[in-house]
Amino acid sequence: MRVFVTSKSFGRTAPDALDLLKDSGIDVVFAAKRTMTTPEIAAEIRGYDALIVGNDPVDDTVFAAADRLRLVHMRARAPAKSA
Repeated sequence: MRVFVTSKSFGRTAPDALDLLKDSGIDVVFAAKRTMTTPEIAAEIRGYDALIVGNDPVDDTVFAAADRLRLVHMRARAPAKSA
């Protein structure tokens, strides 16, 4: 299984989550860019079974380009509340 990660914080705040994936034999690949556009994600997603995304945009373009994608996990923080 291959997982593509665009989330900037995945594995940093909870390294045990990343370790669990790797220890299970899952190939985890982090995006080369800190922030990706929809076309950039679409260009990279082919051959991946899962996508862990932060605030990067994902739309039908990404799903159309994905040949093996079975899971999308959005890992994002909620905006801070105004006082």
